[in-house]
Amino acid sequence: MDNYRKEITDWQKTLDTNLRKENNWLALAGLFWLEEGINTFGAGATNDVVFPGDSIPEEIGRFIVEDGKVKMEVTADTLVDVDGVPAKEAFLQPDLSGAPTQLKWGALSFILIQREDGFGIRLWDNSRPEREIFPGRQWFPIQEEFCIEGIYERYESEKLVSFQRKNGADFEAQVEGMVSFPLGGEKYSLLAFEDSDGDLFIMFQDATNGTETYGSGRYLSVGAPEDGKAIIDFNRAVNPPCAFTDFATCPLPPIQNTLSLPITAGERKAPL
Repeated sequence: MDNYRKEITDWQKTLDTNLRKENNWLALAGLFWLEEGINTFGAGATNDVVFPGDSIPEEIGRFIVEDGKVKMEVTADTLVDVDGVPAKEAFLQPDLSGAPTQLKWGALSFILIQREDGFGIRLWDNSRPEREIFPGRQWFPIQEEFCIEGIYERYESEKLVSFQRKNGADFEAQVEGMVSFPLGGEKYSLLAFEDSDGDLFIMFQDATNGTETYGSGRYLSVGAPEDGKAIIDFNRAVNPPCAFTDFATCPLPPIQNTLSLPITAGERKAPL
């Protein structure tokens, strides 16, 4: 048990450190949805996308959304850094490509994101004080009884499930299977995504949401099942990114993944 506690404690410290790193969630400074056509950006209040900062030009340039593609054109004298190279213009790869175009202007970094409702610009400002003043992630005491052996059932064909994002967008996604496990004398089941390595990803809600834990639910990663058995460790339940910033587009747990009992393990409410 001592080794287990140390493993979980070290993991918690790593998560806390990573949250404070450059271009992580605490450094987010904006999320701007683009309209079809021309979207000007810069510090000026009349721009379609208004970047924060005193040293930002009134207009840096424009994002042009056309035929499912986004092009950036710079109108200011100073060029924008595009994947490490100053450039006057560039077609932008979104985050869903797996290799989004990395843009930088001074202390500001930004990328193009793509969601069900279109394209947006995600902006980081690594000078934000939140990176330094964040008091740290909060956790329930580590409890071995919340580390449970469950059974993973992979569906013969993927199941289409309805989801909603924190920003209100609805979407559907294919779920690969379901994990069933005993807890408190009852049996529960949770829908799970399966990645290419066989690891599982679960989004769930429980009776602590809104009081002791983040109101929109939590996330849980599970190692690849062996012989159909999966270790469900709720001590590793974490808050989604939207618990730390208003500029995230987190998918929320599907209604099927609502647990009626309190899961008093893992991460508590973010101290913001």
